[in-house]
Amino acid sequence: MVDFNQYYTSKNLSDLLSRFITLVEPRTCLELSAGEGALLDALKAKWEGIKCTTVDIDPTNHSLLQEKYPLDEHFCADATSENCINILQDKEYDLAVCNPPFQTINTNEIINKYIKDAFEIEFKYQKKIRAEIIFLAINLLHVKTGGVLAIIVPELIIKGLKYNKFRRALFSNYKLQYLVESTHKAFKKTEAKTYILFLKKEKIDIIYKFTHIKVDSQAFLENENIYDITNLYSPDDSVQKKILPNHYEIIRGNISGKICKTLGLPYIHTTNMVENMSTIEFNENKFPSEYKTAAAGDIIISRVGTRVLGKTNIICLGNVILSDCVFAIRFTNIADKNRFLAYWKTNSDEWISTNSTGTCAKHITKKSLMELIDTIILTE
Repeated sequence: MVDFNQYYTSKNLSDLLSRFITLVEPRTCLELSAGEGALLDALKAKWEGIKCTTVDIDPTNHSLLQEKYPLDEHFCADATSENCINILQDKEYDLAVCNPPFQTINTNEIINKYIKDAFEIEFKYQKKIRAEIIFLAINLLHVKTGGVLAIIVPELIIKGLKYNKFRRALFSNYKLQYLVESTHKAFKKTEAKTYILFLKKEKIDIIYKFTHIKVDSQAFLENENIYDITNLYSPDDSVQKKILPNHYEIIRGNISGKICKTLGLPYIHTTNMVENMSTIEFNENKFPSEYKTAAAGDIIISRVGTRVLGKTNIICLGNVILSDCVFAIRFTNIADKNRFLAYWKTNSDEWISTNSTGTCAKHITKKSLMELIDTIILTE
């Protein structure tokens, strides 16, 4: 069992993080969710005299940090609590490093104020929010102007459509210097694909460029590219539409597999699909209108699950209720459907390896599947 959603930073990743910090000689550093001190170890190796302040919710980690670095400041507290506000007060640091918990937490007045103060946006109508966003806000509010934050976040913060508005606010108020992309399973006990953001506390009023670096599972450099910051967010909050709106439709079920089992009606879920790329048939049924359904001719794809991700069946007869763990792709002409199936049969494993996302369990997003289908159709 992993307490407090702790996914500790490896030495390789910690050393990599310290290498890309652009400050010449930072004197002070803040680390929230400090864990066992792997990031501090790397910083101390690079800057022996740096004075660190750590906050960690786990008493065991707190005691370990006190023992390892007795000359630094260590606090046992929840970084998102009022207690931490009293600890940090108006202190500012040259540098902040952070590997926050990968989870959602309940919002409250304190959290909403952090978000508004740091990013000039509000999440007050949401009951829950990603902890990583709160940790970004707290760190950036306590970094000096011109200082740097290096923080590890899961892929959904960088690529999720839901966080487009947040990314726009983040990268408009703070300058992204480096975006380091690591592989899946960079952390033990989770399949999360992670990124390290290196942010300078400097507001930029123009479109600027950042460096995108990919590293392998051992934190060795694979490639490096320079992009406009607008590559990471859309200029508005509209969800990207598919290029070919009349050629196909992707339908996702709207009830869980657990609920499907209680209905007493035919359904398709990841657990009752047949052999991959095989046909499956059902009776003709009449279902209540509130359920999403698939019909003869639809392609069913498992959108979640490490072992069954991308598993595909083709409905040849009848109709069926969809669980929320599968997509149904409905093409309007047989030629496009056959082109997709020909590609998918040969290339699905490779495509899934590159395009699946997720913090714990991998999944396929509707957006990425739309982009693939558009590409297949347009190249013909």
